[in-house]
Amino acid sequence: MLISYLPQHVRIIQRGTSEGISPYFVLLGTTSATSAFANILLLPKSRQDVACCKELETFHCVAGLLGIAQLGVQWLCFTFMFVPQNYHHCRRAR
Repeated sequence: MLISYLPQHVRIIQRGTSEGISPYFVLLGTTSATSAFANILLLPKSRQDVACCKELETFHCVAGLLGIAQLGVQWLCFTFMFVPQNYHHCRRAR
C-alpha cells in the first residue's frame, strides 16, 4: 500500500504543488481512514481483539494487528497528501 502512494508523495515534493490530484479524493480518503481508525479504537469488540494479544502467541498477535497497522499507514499516506495540498491551496488563494 505504501508503494502505491509513494509516486504521489514524490510528485508533490518535487513540484512543490499537489496540482492534478483531486482534493475530493484526498479529503474523502483522509476522512475514510480517520473514521476506520477511530472505529477500531472506539468499538469495544475491537479493543477486546487488541487486548487478546496477552493470551496469544506473538505470531498470531502480530497477524491480528496487521489490519490496524495497514489502516494506520493508509491514514498517514492520505494525511501527508492532505496537508501539503491544503497548504499550497491556501498559499495560492492569498
